[in-house]
Amino acid sequence: MPHTSTFALTNATFPYLLELANHGLESACERHPALKGGVNTYNGYVTHAGVAESPGPEVPGPDDGGVREPLTRDNSDFVR
Repeated sequence: MPHTSTFALTNATFPYLLELANHGLESACERHPALKGGVNTYNGYVTHAGVAESPGPEVPGPDDGGVREPLTRDNSDFVR
């Protein structure tokens, strides 16, 4: 069963992977609007409401091992 489900998942998602690889995120989302719903972060902002509202763990900062501010939700349309 796992082997079959892996093939099914690959067959369903691989065309989108090719679209992203060939056209980049913004163009792929313009060409296939369904992709936009799967983008969780973009340019340092959380763009998916469900992800933004979930109580994620604190993320250590890159400088001194401290904790940086959590990412904030950006409701703007990121596809230009």
